[in-house]
Amino acid sequence: MACGLTRSLAQKALFYGKCLSSSSTGNRLLNTTSLCLGKLQPTDDEFYTKTTISLLSKETSDVPFISNYSIQGFTISGDKVYGPVAILPRSLLSWNIAGLHDINEDSLSLFHLIEPKIEILVIGTGATLQKLSPELHRFMRLKGIALEVQETSHACATFNYLARESRVVAAGLLPPEQVKR
Repeated sequence: MACGLTRSLAQKALFYGKCLSSSSTGNRLLNTTSLCLGKLQPTDDEFYTKTTISLLSKETSDVPFISNYSIQGFTISGDKVYGPVAILPRSLLSWNIAGLHDINEDSLSLFHLIEPKIEILVIGTGATLQKLSPELHRFMRLKGIALEVQETSHACATFNYLARESRVVAAGLLPPEQVKR
């Protein structure tokens, strides 16, 4: 028996986290706090619901990582994004373009307006490499951003590599029309 008490009294004592001990001079019980071997804990998770939180801060080493791409979209850091996507250092956006013909100064403006300033912008053009106009390259160069244009599969790998190297990189990616096996 715990602390030499009856079973029901010992159970109550454990419930309250106290151990009642008997005095050495008699059967009188003294209400003293002492170390108990166990404490009753609710076993029903209803009383203790678990909450998890993910914080994004400057100290975090988490950078966006493109793990999958398909004709429907991308999986980036565990989040599925359908259609074209703009990946920024701290966020993901659905990129409102229908295709390569919609990439112009206006659609690229979001990449040079954000802070921290983007060093390199990687554009994924779909299943095949398509060239962007020299005017767009010149426009981004005037904004101080290097422009790298590749097919989407290579653009994903390039973005992942540059992001892991702690470069301030962004990507504008079009899902490929077909996926090479």
